[in-house]
Amino acid sequence: MTNIKHSNLLPILTFVLGGMFGTGTIWNWKSSQIDDARLLIEKSKASLELREKMSELFIEITKYQSDASKRNTDYKTYKLTIENYNSIERNLAKIEKRKA
Repeated sequence: MTNIKHSNLLPILTFVLGGMFGTGTIWNWKSSQIDDARLLIEKSKASLELREKMSELFIEITKYQSDASKRNTDYKTYKLTIENYNSIERNLAKIEKRKA
């Protein structure tokens, strides 16, 4: 009697396992997990690079602010540096999904 129950279970089990592994369902799921992790790493890398650029621009801005004559002489460059800083901040906010 138990052999009959097990023999009926084998085709069902084979069908289920074949459906999961044969069609690639599990492999696609694992692949999407890897892609998600890769995307998270790329976002983190982009965020870090933008923050480094913001730090450089912030140093430039503070140099202009500490030297009024330099700021007046290179006013266009000073304003452009501030605009670049703000632009990078907006892009960083988009990446980090927060308000700028």
